[in-house]
Amino acid sequence: MLPCWLREAKQESLGVREPALRVSCVLIWFFTLVAIVANSIFVWPQAVRLLRKRDVGGVSPATWAISTTLFSVWAVYAARTGYWALFATNLSCLLGAFVIMATGCRLAWSRWWLVACVVGVVSAFLVGEVSVTVLGAVMLGVGLLMRVPQAISLVSATDFSGFARWTWGVSIVTALSWGVVSAHRGAWLVVASNLSTGLASAGLLSLLAFKQRRATVGLVGCET
Repeated sequence: MLPCWLREAKQESLGVREPALRVSCVLIWFFTLVAIVANSIFVWPQAVRLLRKRDVGGVSPATWAISTTLFSVWAVYAARTGYWALFATNLSCLLGAFVIMATGCRLAWSRWWLVACVVGVVSAFLVGEVSVTVLGAVMLGVGLLMRVPQAISLVSATDFSGFARWTWGVSIVTALSWGVVSAHRGAWLVVASNLSTGLASAGLLSLLAFKQRRATVGLVGCET
């Protein structure tokens, strides 16, 4: 499928103008810009919170170890398909994930988590030799798997001071924006991956809100 701006140029060369096509092109560029910005920054609120608060309460090291593999697979997929904006944003995410892991290991986590990160990144580049379809399936599976340890951590934790809501909120925006852009490109595996991970991120925020509301109700009950 041709990008909207190429299709518009082709229409104009034939003497045909389609206002709807121009509107569609503007919308796709808008969603692409939102996706690039959101994708580039979404891990950094968590990294900044750990650096400022020096507290890993409520944050799962397993989630961020898995995320290094996920961002590496996305970067490989983007390079294989020539999707360079997606490649650059995932390099930013990969750097942020390593900042989170390095900070967490310096504060409380085992340094073996950093070893797991390196193994994950190497594995992602080895998987990059397989077909693009397999890469898409890996992205879908790892994207969901990444959020499972964080959900478990939120269920078991009583202290959420290290958890950055903004990271997962921006993750939803990222998933929706890339989903729209990828649907326009006909990359349906990427659409499925983004839709599922966006819903999973929304689930994490809902779980946190439920836990905090329950804790508040418990405190009120104790006071009365």
